Amino acid sequence: MKLSLLNIDKFISDRKIKQVTNSKYYTSGRKFDPQGLFSEEIFDPIGSRNRKTKFGYISLNVKFIHPEIYPILTSINPDLTKLILNKKKYIISKDGELVVDLKNGSFGSMFFIDNIKKINWDKLETEKPKTIDYIKKNIDNILIDKYLVLPAGLRDITIRENKTQIQYSEINILYTRLINYINILPDTPELLDSEMTTEIYNKTEQLLINVNKQIKELLKGKHGLIRSGILKKVVDYSARLVIVPDLTLQLGEVGLSWHIVLKLFEPFFIYYIFNKDPDQIIITQMQQYLGINDLSNINNNTISLFVNKVYEEPESITPMFKDILISTAKIITEGKQVLYKRDPVENRESYVSSDVIVFDTNSVLKINPLNCKRIGGDFDGDALAIYSVLTNEAIKQATENLNPQNTKSQLYSSVDQTINYSLEHDSVIAVYNATNN
Repeated sequence: MKLSLLNIDKFISDRKIKQVTNSKYYTSGRKFDPQGLFSEEIFDPIGSRNRKTKFGYISLNVKFIHPEIYPILTSINPDLTKLILNKKKYIISKDGELVVDLKNGSFGSMFFIDNIKKINWDKLETEKPKTIDYIKKNIDNILIDKYLVLPAGLRDITIRENKTQIQYSEINILYTRLINYINILPDTPELLDSEMTTEIYNKTEQLLINVNKQIKELLKGKHGLIRSGILKKVVDYSARLVIVPDLTLQLGEVGLSWHIVLKLFEPFFIYYIFNKDPDQIIITQMQQYLGINDLSNINNNTISLFVNKVYEEPESITPMFKDILISTAKIITEGKQVLYKRDPVENRESYVSSDVIVFDTNSVLKINPLNCKRIGGDFDGDALAIYSVLTNEAIKQATENLNPQNTKSQLYSSVDQTINYSLEHDSVIAVYNATNN
């Protein structure tokens, strides 16, 4: 199987990808260089969701053979291999054939690039005719003058105890070298004839190949970007929390801390800030918390960054601001539902829908002890996955079909017709301890 080559120019244009021009990580003020490999202007702020998906690109100034195509081109025909690898000089005949000419011929990638449209690919002798067809099909994408930079969130820095630690990973080092070489290269093909610039061009070409190899290495294996992404699947607007008993809750209700609510219902929190907070109280407090001087810099990404920070460090919020956020959490969850489940999921009854009761508490999920039988859990550290329900249609269906307050079918098991809710094991102990006095 051969993958189709990406049209890099179209990809950059469609996604409005910004250019990385500087190999420096920081400016003199120890802030990320706005044009550098960790730029928050190019890749979005640290902690934001987009930082793991937003690409940058490096302008190569002149044309290069696509690094994924380079090993293919140098393996389909001996003459083409010798030409590209500077092993023997050739000219292109009128019929588009490669003809050895040690006196008047030329070689190298730049010669190949200049004459790529003159080559008659059908006349190349090869044992890989399918590869020739692949080259002809992708001829417009074989040569590149831009190269994509992986999202900074996939190769990012870590900050521990207010100390910045840069991951000097191989991919970042290669990107740095590539930018430095490109900044030396002339920006026109006519100036590449000198021996020195040809040498820099060849080194840049090899760097592109090495970067491409490193990216493929990052994709490989159990800990690679693909498998680790599947094994550690992250669902937006969800959480996994340890359950604790709360006898004040009704069936069909769960208790969540305010900072968990902001994470689960982030879209509604963003909408509330821009549409239901006319005095901009939250924005003003958020501005002070994040140290942002200009209110115009408060946008969706900024709020996502704030929510992530509060989710990790709720104790960093001042008491006054926390009261405001608790009130906001109650407003945005009014009429909303959450789904929770305990793995493994065996049937549709494994999912339960509930109203949200907002608490000022730790990162736990409060439930009525009667729920223990249904979820097959107890209070010895069992955890449930919990998801916000976002659309009006989904909220209506969850309320009517999965919330035990509203449907009698939820009270009985469809498997053996036993009651789903009863006091057993830890539930009895919890009730006894709560009413002992």
